[in-house]
Amino acid sequence: MGKKFVVATLFIISCVIFASEVLAEVKTDAGASFRLRQEIWDNVVDLGTIGNAAPPGNMDRNYFRFRSSVWGKVDFNKDFGVYMRLTNEPRYHLGPNRFLNYGRENVAPLANRYGDNDKFEIDELFIDNLYLDAKDIFGLPVDLRIGRQDFIGPTGYGEGFLILDGNPGDGSRSFYFNAVKTSIKFAKTNTLDFIYISDRETDNWPTAHEAIHNIQTANYRYGKRILNNTAEKAYVVYSKNKFFEKLDVEPYYIYKTEAPTPGTGTAGTTYASKLRLNTVGARVAYKDGGLKTGVEYAHQYGSYTQARTTTTDDGRKRRGNGGYAYAGYQYANMTFKPEVELRYVYLSGEDNTSNTNEGNTHTGWNPLFSRAPMWNELIIYTLLPETAKDHSPVPGYWSNMQIYKGSVKLNVSADTNLNVGYSYLRANKTDVGLSTAMYSMRGKDRGNLYQGVLSHKFNKSLDGFLQYEYFSPGSYYVGAAKNAQFIRWQLMYKI
Repeated sequence: MGKKFVVATLFIISCVIFASEVLAEVKTDAGASFRLRQEIWDNVVDLGTIGNAAPPGNMDRNYFRFRSSVWGKVDFNKDFGVYMRLTNEPRYHLGPNRFLNYGRENVAPLANRYGDNDKFEIDELFIDNLYLDAKDIFGLPVDLRIGRQDFIGPTGYGEGFLILDGNPGDGSRSFYFNAVKTSIKFAKTNTLDFIYISDRETDNWPTAHEAIHNIQTANYRYGKRILNNTAEKAYVVYSKNKFFEKLDVEPYYIYKTEAPTPGTGTAGTTYASKLRLNTVGARVAYKDGGLKTGVEYAHQYGSYTQARTTTTDDGRKRRGNGGYAYAGYQYANMTFKPEVELRYVYLSGEDNTSNTNEGNTHTGWNPLFSRAPMWNELIIYTLLPETAKDHSPVPGYWSNMQIYKGSVKLNVSADTNLNVGYSYLRANKTDVGLSTAMYSMRGKDRGNLYQGVLSHKFNKSLDGFLQYEYFSPGSYYVGAAKNAQFIRWQLMYKI
């Protein structure tokens, strides 16, 4: 008995000593944030043409968004750690758009489903980020990150032209990807990333409560907020290279699959087949003093298969081209240190005709994982009625567009900035098969967009901005199309 006691005691002491050595390097951190937004939409979705016959999608909106997040980080040593973030974002609708309340999903007619009290939109408390970090694996210059993670900011890819938001269906509530990323570090400024992405239509991870009663609407499917129009998977090879501290060169290859959209379409429609798409491209950016310039171009090619589980082509191909170029300069010695930028964006379009040069090929640009407010906020919602023919509706499906944009940023003070811009938008093709109430199917002039953002940092914890956009539609739309406005203000507090 005494021998066993001694052995057990020595074992416990050894464990304590070992744990002390290991835990000596453990570092923890935590924080939280709260974001308050109000958004006002005026003719944003349908430019006042289709009307409110089928609410809530086309209704004007005035609502508040309350996003709260808490996060925690544990670094067991300099090479191994875990990060987790929880988020929730309910909304309160002032109208005229309202939220579909519990028990009203079967009320007829459709317009009567939305009562005066349908204002509060509860949201699920969900795992926004949860990943494991392992650096310099086995002493090699290889880093590994496994789990739910963002690809924005320091971990982002270029301007986010193709990789930015894994969940376009929930707006800016979250941006995460369910992914595995391996980074090979050839040098401090030369890395090669291999990424596997698997995102679903709705969140299949545990949530604290359902976002809505077990019904289907435009934004929800069986109690879960719709995040994507379909299940998506991708393999990414992305090389980041910096030369002379001024030049960035980033070639990449992305293979993406998009499963058929559940519950929509029939065999033979554009979005009822599985898409297999290859994207090859590169980004080059140069910055020297006040001068900045860059260009990015990508080519896409692929095909559609007959069903979700087959690999047999159904005879339809997919091909597209997209890119942008910009040049800017900051006049650092002038009052307000103005920054001027000119930008051009090209995204190929699809006209759905039997053009003999294109055959049975969809030539519209696929934005992959950049269905987000890339160059403006208002237009991503106006695209909804236009691009829904290719999939179930999701904001920011950029395609069939040219953008000529000029902007000026004024640094009013160290904590205050004013950014104003103008964009002229065109379509590459006069699309057909769309609503004749909204689209002319003749012109290519999308219209003129005016933008302004005033931002201010109150202190290290609190900042905010006021944003305004005004769109005047052109001949791409019917003559009855009305001007649209988008207004947003925000306060963000971080601890």
